[in-house]
Parts: sequence; C-alpha cells; structure tokens
Amino acid sequence: MACPLCRGRETEVCVEIGVHQVRRCTGCGLLSTWPDLTREQIARLYGDCYYAGSGARRFQLGPAEMLMRLFRYGRASRVRRVLGRAPARILDVGCGRGYMLRWLQDWGYEAHGTQLSSAAVQFAREDLGLANIYHGDLSEAGYPGEWFDFISLYHVFEHLPDPVEQLRELHRVLKADALLYLEVPNGGSLPARWLKADWLAWDVPRHRFHYDVDTLSRMARACGFAPVRAHFFSLEYSPATLLLSLLAAAFRDQHMLFRCLTQGFAGVGTAAPAQSARVLVQGAVACLLAAPVFLASVLLGWGKAGDTVGIYFRKLQTAPSRDASVEATRRMAGPAAMKEFCA
Repeated sequence: MACPLCRGRETEVCVEIGVHQVRRCTGCGLLSTWPDLTREQIARLYGDCYYAGSGARRFQLGPAEMLMRLFRYGRASRVRRVLGRAPARILDVGCGRGYMLRWLQDWGYEAHGTQLSSAAVQFAREDLGLANIYHGDLSEAGYPGEWFDFISLYHVFEHLPDPVEQLRELHRVLKADALLYLEVPNGGSLPARWLKADWLAWDVPRHRFHYDVDTLSRMARACGFAPVRAHFFSLEYSPATLLLSLLAAAFRDQHMLFRCLTQGFAGVGTAAPAQSARVLVQGAVACLLAAPVFLASVLLGWGKAGDTVGIYFRKLQTAPSRDASVEATRRMAGPAAMKEFCA
C-alpha cells in the first residue's frame, strides 16, 4: 500500500496489536494500520451494530451516554464561538447521531452532516428532526462547490482510506477563506509512545491512519489548507483516553472497561462472576485515578504532547493537483523525527 502522504512504500513496524500492526512510513513518518481492510470488512465495522440499541446509542451505559450529549453541546458551542452569529452553513462529516448539529440548527445555523450508519442517520432525521443528513460518504454527496462556511471532522479523519482525496473534496465544497477543523488522536503523543499497544486510541483496525501535528499539517497544506491554530487537549477525549489506556496496561485485559461502556456488560462476557468483578474493580480504580489523570492530561496538552490534536485550517484560494500534492508533501518531509517511537 502506497503512503497517501508521500507515496512511499517503505515502512517499519512500530506497534503490534493482535493480528494488526501500526507501521511508520520511512519517507514522511505517517503511521498506518496493516493489513489494510477490504470494502466488505469496512462495511461490517460500521454496520448498525456500531450505533445500536435504543436510540442508536454509541455507549450502552447510561452515564457515558449522558456525558456524550454534554460533550456534543460543547462542540456546538465552540463552533458558534468560531463562526459568530448565524446564519452560516455548516457541515459535520461523520456526524454520528447529529446532536451537535441539532444544537446548531436550534441556534439558527443551516446544519448538514454525513454518516455511514443507517441507524444513526434514521435517528438524526426522525428523532432529532435533522433533514440535511446524507447517508453515505462525503465524496458521494455531491455538494455544490464553495458552499459551506465551516466544516468539521471530529475523530473521523483517522478512519478514512484515502485522506488526500477527502481533503481535496473538502477544499472544493468549502468557501474561500473559510475554516476546516480536524480533530484526531495524537499518534505522536507521549502516552502513545509510552503505552504502545495499550494506548486506547490506536483502535485498530477502525483507525486506518494515525497522525501527529506534523503529518496532519503537511497533508492539509499539500491540499490547499493553511494551519491557523492547534491544540493538544480535548475534554471529551484526552482524559478518558489516558485513563482507559492506563487501566488496560495495568490489568492486561484489552480494554475491558471501554468495551463495557460501548457494548454494555454483555460485550465483555460478564455472565461469569470473575469477569463482572473485574469490571467493577476497574470502575473503582478509574474513580480513584480520575482526578490525577485529568491533571496529567491537562499538563500533557499544555506541553503539546496530549492524546488528542485538533487543528483549525483556513482554505487557500487554489488546491494543487493530486500529483502536485504528493510532490509537495515529499518536499515538506523532514528528518525521521519519530524514529525513537519505533521498536
């Protein structure tokens, strides 16, 4: 598989997670998951089981679901602060069930979203009253050129099989000088390097590529975007990622607590008393560690080494061709700054 950033084919193994590997491109440093997935495997990963149960919920335990809704309100509030007063046309790629868009719609914005899960799309349309949700990939939606005032991808970009082509489509549909926001797990973070296979945010094989601020910025620049501002802490993702990763490293159980949160107790086989007890013990330890881990996560973000990286990009007037984009990333590629990350 050719690297989408520099088209190189030489890689080295950084992390092994079960039958999968995270490999680093020796030409540009981009991390990717091997082996790659087929279309059929991708369809199974994002079938209706991804958003399941009553209300097409991503998290099956009530407290986690409530927190998710609060975080979506926080996303909407940040978008409103960036854009200012309505009206404006907004696109959220991979919008989940649409809670962020519902808040923005209530505040007077024209809210659009794309989503692969039919269960999530049905919930967004029928339960939240969002008419502008496209069921499918952005490349298939056919939005007019220079149509959106703001586009966001929250923890979606790492799932994409062809990120360069997606950036080129985002450039096409975004208005001149408008903003694009990309937020992804930070594959160059200290926790990712320290915890290796226990780091929750590798999430293989769903996450096809793994970015740091350098590779994400270079890829976007090559497709006609200029980085404006970056941050390395997400209240929604960073503390939880660090906490659950530390628990996985301590208990050596392949993220049992996270699977319980997303799939319910049935997802971790808690019919066995020993399994149930293990989940309860981890929950108690998580409560004890929550405050110090939160502080550590804030400090890591302040030091630009946190579990999450989010970057605002401004669209430039023209985007280079696909071949020119590849050549641009080759010129921008520097020394192997992440060499020490590899085993």
